Amino acid sequence: MDLIAATEVAKQFIARQNTHDLALNGIPLEHGHVFSFNYNSAKYLSTNKFSDMLVGHGPCLIDKSTEEVIEYGSAFSVEHAVQDYCLKMGYIKTNPT
Repeated sequence: MDLIAATEVAKQFIARQNTHDLALNGIPLEHGHVFSFNYNSAKYLSTNKFSDMLVGHGPCLIDKSTEEVIEYGSAFSVEHAVQDYCLKMGYIKTNPT
């Protein structure tokens, strides 16, 4: 999977969400076995008003092998989400600290 395909998967994922008019916030970033992406309400991305911002969602990952989208909550940084997922999937063997 390349960046173009990952961007399309991310766009399809947010299009299936039924809560708000959503948009990608930037482009997916590559992290070895996964891409990460962020999204927010389209209104927030145009106004930058806190009252228009989504709350509670965190980084989303796209597994390059399976194209599965994995959501993490706002308590987790992108780095934590990538490390946690890659450990669970066996992509990395130990927690590199």
